[in-house]
Amino acid sequence: PPLNDVSPLMPSQPNPGKIEEHPHPLSPLAKSWIALAAILYFVIRDIPDLWSEIRDFGILSLGTAGLGLLLTVLMILGMTLVTGYLNWRFTVFVIDDEELRIEHRFIFHSSDKVRFDRIQAVDIHQPFLARFLGLAALRIDVGGSGQAKSIEYLSRTRAYELRDYLISRAHGETITVAESAQRRVGDAFTEITEDDVVIVSVGPERLVISTLTSTEFLVSIVLMLAVVTGMLVWLPGGAKATALAAIIPMAIGLFSILKTGLVDNWGFVLSQSGRGLRTSSGLTSISSQSLPVNRIQGAHISQSILWKPLGLYRVRINILGSAMTGDDNNAGSSSMLLPAGTLDEVLLALAHIWPGFDFRSITLNPIPKKSRWFHPLVWKNTKWGLDDFA
Repeated sequence: PPLNDVSPLMPSQPNPGKIEEHPHPLSPLAKSWIALAAILYFVIRDIPDLWSEIRDFGILSLGTAGLGLLLTVLMILGMTLVTGYLNWRFTVFVIDDEELRIEHRFIFHSSDKVRFDRIQAVDIHQPFLARFLGLAALRIDVGGSGQAKSIEYLSRTRAYELRDYLISRAHGETITVAESAQRRVGDAFTEITEDDVVIVSVGPERLVISTLTSTEFLVSIVLMLAVVTGMLVWLPGGAKATALAAIIPMAIGLFSILKTGLVDNWGFVLSQSGRGLRTSSGLTSISSQSLPVNRIQGAHISQSILWKPLGLYRVRINILGSAMTGDDNNAGSSSMLLPAGTLDEVLLALAHIWPGFDFRSITLNPIPKKSRWFHPLVWKNTKWGLDDFA
């Protein structure tokens, strides 16, 4: 049958044969933020040299240096946009009755084929710029067969339509893209719809408290304050400014902790729909991750020392063969099931991935006496146990 071009800006239409589609036309712009960040880095890096030239050669070099810098920025930006356009122009994805194909038809023709019965999870990512433009990236996890397949970018509505369609086909449901388009989808601020059942949600107040009382945040703060205090007290005046640059990596690490704990987990929701379990979260960027329950191999429940009086826990799960992180090592991937929740919420979340299992029912045994000398500091607090399930 002939190929039908379906505009990503229009609702899906029934198609008895194949659907062939380009990513969204604004995809090159959504991807250009990396190049813009690189340009900004090089500009900031070259400012001291530019200032040195102006100071050494006078005001006449200001125009020359500024013009050269401007031309360099425009050239890099132009090359980035041209490359992005060519990548968009020669990239298509094709859906037929058996599989999804992502094809790159430029100088070298490559085709990534994804059979519906091999799909393990389908995730949606909306980085900040893409979210601002109303776009979303689709990432398809095919288990242990390699890195996740991506379509970057689609309109937000189109991405949700295809996500639901692919998950339905992966579960053996006979459905068309047009029928899938009748389902409700999320918007720019939330991924939850009226058709979804919220299992656990984490509010902003709890997220802030849990992040500021986490062990990693407190250790980073204490370490950075100790280093700064030591520099100010013990170093001579001339060396203080230079030595303070040593705290930049610590500040970056502290920012990373705040980003992971607050920004990435903002608005965290664990929900269930007719297409299975998924989590969604994010402040500047929104990520929606499908959870393939049949491949969840383990759960890690943790509680920092300051979380004990608050009654809070964190739960991470290990997913066998997951390619959702984009790593080549597919032995497993750690995903957040609950960033900060009460014991009742922990049990509720675990009941949806392992129905009937209660970790509290497992009798714990101490480390055998003959091997306690291997653990002289923690043997009293280390225990193990098992039942027929775990």
